[in-house]
Amino acid sequence: MPTTPINFYFIFYIFFALIPHFPSSIAQDLPTLKCYKCNTYADGLNCTTNLKHLQPTLCENSYDKCYMKIGIGGDILRGCVAAGAVTTRCQASSCVVCDFEGCNDHNVCKSCSTSDADCSKTDVSDKKFDEICESSQTECLAKVTDGKVERRCAQNTDQCNDTCTMCSGALCNDGVFPKDRLSCFQCNGIDCKNPFEPLQAGSPCHNYIEDDKCYTYGDNDSNMQRGCLSDEVNPCAGDNQSTGKCLVCNSNNCNSRSYKRPQVLKCIQCEGSKENTECFNLQDPNSATDCSKKELLYTDEEACYTHLKNNVVKRGCLYEHMTNEGECKEENGCEKCSGMDGCNHKEITFKFTCIVCRSDTNTKCQNNAKNLKGASCRTDAGWSKGCFYGIWNNVIIRGCYVDAHEQMQYVCSDKSNTQCHVCEGSDCNTSVLSNASALNTSTNFYLPHFFSLLFVKFYFI
Repeated sequence: MPTTPINFYFIFYIFFALIPHFPSSIAQDLPTLKCYKCNTYADGLNCTTNLKHLQPTLCENSYDKCYMKIGIGGDILRGCVAAGAVTTRCQASSCVVCDFEGCNDHNVCKSCSTSDADCSKTDVSDKKFDEICESSQTECLAKVTDGKVERRCAQNTDQCNDTCTMCSGALCNDGVFPKDRLSCFQCNGIDCKNPFEPLQAGSPCHNYIEDDKCYTYGDNDSNMQRGCLSDEVNPCAGDNQSTGKCLVCNSNNCNSRSYKRPQVLKCIQCEGSKENTECFNLQDPNSATDCSKKELLYTDEEACYTHLKNNVVKRGCLYEHMTNEGECKEENGCEKCSGMDGCNHKEITFKFTCIVCRSDTNTKCQNNAKNLKGASCRTDAGWSKGCFYGIWNNVIIRGCYVDAHEQMQYVCSDKSNTQCHVCEGSDCNTSVLSNASALNTSTNFYLPHFFSLLFVKFYFI
């Protein structure tokens, strides 16, 4: 059988010709790029906020690139991607590609616009708001524009004011912004009927304004509305707050009252006068009793009251004495309180004064006593007896009835005697007296004795 001779020289030529090219080809295929490789599913925050704890590692292929991607579920992925697979595996804007060592360390910020209500009303914790920034050095921004919040990766041209913040670090512009944004219960209709639980949370107001307030408005228990005064449309806007149906408050989730609620506050309930002074004294808070009005409207504040008028005191439950809280005013002698049972227990002290003077030592005492300043009575019970004013030997004398000598009190208490008069109320003894020489004859009989007593007894002489 014939054979074909093998040309060994030809084989050796081919072999030695190819050998020099092998090292070069192998070297070109060796990977040289290092990238961060992680994902939040396996590595947690280390792949998002704590990237500095990781080190870039070598890619598998020389033609690989670094990439960073936000997955469908919101997870962060970093790693190497083949150059030919970039268009299929890395879609902008949820993915970025770069080609130098450790370049896939981009920062991540929350991103949403003022047209998105969740951007203002929530803490934007949902991963759908995550956005890849231009570099690892890019800051995050959150700012208020026309009451609405915008969040994004900051730009070099951005400048901040009081309602704007720029921060470093991944997702640092999350959370409710601004931090002092008010939270209120927000509902209407039948959903607003029942009272909210103490630990139940409302929602941040959609618009941000300083000194915002929560409101409650109701026509009846099945037609109520709750929200923020900053809402574009609300029944308590402007002058509507004075309709009597708006309850406004300024703390988080304060608008939680039901249309009607039980009155649980207990009050001291008593009456007192000059003849019966027990109610004027310090009361025991433990003796407070239930109010007879068992339910209050949402606009009413539980309160006790103490009312002093014409030397008569009344203590009790505010809404059993008055139709609304505004009727109890300090200038009318009324004081209200709340916060604890029997809060209206304090002793009633009087700043009772009378005009104290003699016309022979003070010219104003005769006809201009109303321009004199009253003086406190020596005895605390001055309020119960009043002031006096009278004429003795053409001298007008004014003072506290309780500080007068008993003989003078006898004359002044005699209503048929026109020489001296008694009146109630602080500084009430300012009336002008006439016909000073027309003295009662029975009184003249005692004048020397009266004046000797007055000289000794009266502190105003």
